[in-house]
Amino acid sequence: MKIHNRFISAFATLLMIAASWMISGSAFAQMVDADRAQNHVRLEILFSEDMARRANGKSKGGHSNLKAGARFAYITDFYGEAPLLDLAKNLRSDLTEALSEKNIGIDPKSENVLWVTIVDAVPNEWTINQIKRLGVAGRATGIGGAAIVGQYYDKNSADKPLTIPHKYYSTEADDMARGWRDAERSISAFSKKTAHILAERMSE
Repeated sequence: MKIHNRFISAFATLLMIAASWMISGSAFAQMVDADRAQNHVRLEILFSEDMARRANGKSKGGHSNLKAGARFAYITDFYGEAPLLDLAKNLRSDLTEALSEKNIGIDPKSENVLWVTIVDAVPNEWTINQIKRLGVAGRATGIGGAAIVGQYYDKNSADKPLTIPHKYYSTEADDMARGWRDAERSISAFSKKTAHILAERMSE
């Protein structure tokens, strides 16, 4: 899988930039945290082409791994821009915390680079933009989750990065699920998994 996804619109480019820099918080604060850590990594977050498309359009291929009911028919289209940027922000925050627990700091100037692509993410209920664009009424409950892939480059990886794939989708619709609950679960699990793998890699 290529880490540099080809984006389909100006918004797609905006997503990449915002996820990498605008939502990252203070660069100075990150560098201070990195100085305290023994190891460092530069973190870049991207969206797949399909995810960028679904901000204001329809999914290209759908989700064959989901057992979707009638209430879930169009929940993967027209997410809106804000929810996707929030997902990227939460992913960065969770990764930063998980890496910090393994004594790995975030440093924008580090030669070790972790590229993370949000390949797919599905909410558990309609987003505000979906309600406006699709004219749906009431609160839909669906099967949510996310697929994420990390690719880590260091001086030993050359052109063969360490690939860290992860995906989680709930198996049953939950009427109590709100927002992006299952996608957030996937993000949390990916962050802990990635931190553990990188800590082992850096200790070699």
